[in-house]
Amino acid sequence: MLSHGARTFASGFLLQECGMTLWYADRMGLVVSESFDIFMQSPLFLLVVAAHHYGQPHDFGLNPLISLPDGTPHLLTYENTILRLPATIPATLPPIDISPDAASAFDEGAAEVVQPVEFRVDLSDGRQILTAYGTIGRGTSVIPVVAGAGAGAHLDGQRLVAKIACPHEIRTAEDRFIRIIRRKMNGDDHAQQYLKNIVDLKCSFSCKMDDEHMGLPRRKMPAVAIELRRCFRVLVMPEYLPLERINSPAELKQIFVDTITGHHWVYETSLILHRDISYGNIMFYRDGSGAGEKVIGVLTDWDLAEQQLDDGTQANESERAIAANLGIALGGKGSSSGVAVSAEAWEEKDMGEQEKNRQKARYRTGTGPFMACDLLSTGLTPKHLYRHDLESFFWVLVWFCVVFNPDKHTLGIISSWHQSSLLYVGAAKREFMDAAKEYNRIFAKTSLEYQPIGTKYIVPLRIRLQRAIDASTIERHATDKWFQALAMQDENRDESLSAAAEDVEWARTRLRDLVTYKHFMDVLNKPL
Repeated sequence: MLSHGARTFASGFLLQECGMTLWYADRMGLVVSESFDIFMQSPLFLLVVAAHHYGQPHDFGLNPLISLPDGTPHLLTYENTILRLPATIPATLPPIDISPDAASAFDEGAAEVVQPVEFRVDLSDGRQILTAYGTIGRGTSVIPVVAGAGAGAHLDGQRLVAKIACPHEIRTAEDRFIRIIRRKMNGDDHAQQYLKNIVDLKCSFSCKMDDEHMGLPRRKMPAVAIELRRCFRVLVMPEYLPLERINSPAELKQIFVDTITGHHWVYETSLILHRDISYGNIMFYRDGSGAGEKVIGVLTDWDLAEQQLDDGTQANESERAIAANLGIALGGKGSSSGVAVSAEAWEEKDMGEQEKNRQKARYRTGTGPFMACDLLSTGLTPKHLYRHDLESFFWVLVWFCVVFNPDKHTLGIISSWHQSSLLYVGAAKREFMDAAKEYNRIFAKTSLEYQPIGTKYIVPLRIRLQRAIDASTIERHATDKWFQALAMQDENRDESLSAAAEDVEWARTRLRDLVTYKHFMDVLNKPL
């Protein structure tokens, strides 16, 4: 039920003979009542019947920010319903020469607040509400809307979407990342021209799940641990087109050039990594303002982004603590004998273990086909770095060429890349990289029209990434030896540790220099 429409929670009941239990689920978890006998405890049963008879749509989980059109007592369709935000934070870029305090206020969304703003849900022309499947998690819904009362004349007539999600309270807000990214790019003379390749946030709204004006059942329940708490966020942005709406290989190439370039200048100006490069986050729009229409690639969905303040080449003590927390032996068999660990462990190591594992599974399952091979290996997975995002662009390009049907504008799957075990996914992708037979088998599914993308771009990128995968093995061995040196207790420890740290830095620097923006652009800028 939570996977349909715009719900914030779902409820139900289970009747087993005479025993009834009540169920409630939201993005923070599942709550089950004690069982009661519908005959022996009939007053409770009558309350359930009355609630189902008299309850309104919002009482059954309809998002409290969505109102039915006047005179509509029941929710039959979302068309023309009203998304009413109690307060919004505009995202119009400030002047380049603003003071540091004003820049910080803009980043934090504290510079200006606009009072209630309305958007009308618009399902015309085949527009649809897109909702993530599953119960616990961000539960992202993307709702097509048009501007309504209070939205401002600058939004009139635009096709917009409202992205509604329930991320963890402890995570940095996606709208904050977007504000920082766009402000810093706008302040750089060269990066400014690539703002068009980064999602254009119009306004946003945030609150806690237990805020009074939301009126959710969670407000009346006992508080949960802070690491499990989720908040409620709405981001309003332009409506972009998914990749399957392209009309030619040339358009596909241009979209990738655009998004890789935009991604690069985000990192150059703000040191922020996207960390979730996948098919659904690479989108585009058509620009008819010049001589002839052209596609503009846009990188969206920055909700898993993180700021990366170093290039990841230095070995440091924090790796030891993370490895120990994850049960990876130091000084013995080394980290290669451990279990698969998501890159999120680096940033979310303080999260409760049970919730961390659930979150990790959701993150990895959704993006396994597009994740860098390093992040699909056993042992202590490397910290998510710039090169991992670049490699993900490669995997999206490969995947899309293989599964895209240009006649029907539909997508298929690569079954070996969509397995439930991410270790198997990683093994399948490494076989694609290492074995010409497997590469040819997979790429044989590509339509004739898009096969030149493979020969011109995918083949040379694959060769470079093969070298990176080999270099990654060397880096893992160097890191294992460094862990062993950390665990030493004799007088040779400092000397061994220094030598091992040098080996780690050399191996990681080599990896960094193998997978670069320059190399990707050298390949992709060749004519198709």
